[in-house]
Amino acid sequence: MRTHQVATFAQTLDLNNALVARRTVVPALRAVAQLLGVFLAVCLTGAVQGAAQGPQAAAGEQAQGPRASISFVPQPRITAAVDMRQTVEAKGSVHPLAKPEFDRGAVPDEMPPA
Repeated sequence: MRTHQVATFAQTLDLNNALVARRTVVPALRAVAQLLGVFLAVCLTGAVQGAAQGPQAAAGEQAQGPRASISFVPQPRITAAVDMRQTVEAKGSVHPLAKPEFDRGAVPDEMPPA
């Protein structure tokens, strides 16, 4: 009789563990599957729209429509040659020990970077 009670208790624990796992793991897996589905839908929508626009969009023309605001073409920030006579030091941007009087010269090539 005692062996039967122990087995029943163990089965109850296994059942409780399975229920806890089902309550926590299954919803998490569903959420991950849902997010993956949304991600794939967005990717496929972009691929279909890109294919529908034809080779002119692939050649560099900007796409029109809701996705046109997402594209970004970086603009160069330096637009002319740098004239070293017109440069200024920004105060506080140079460490106080970074001065010629503290320079110790070149290091050997074998020295590893710190």
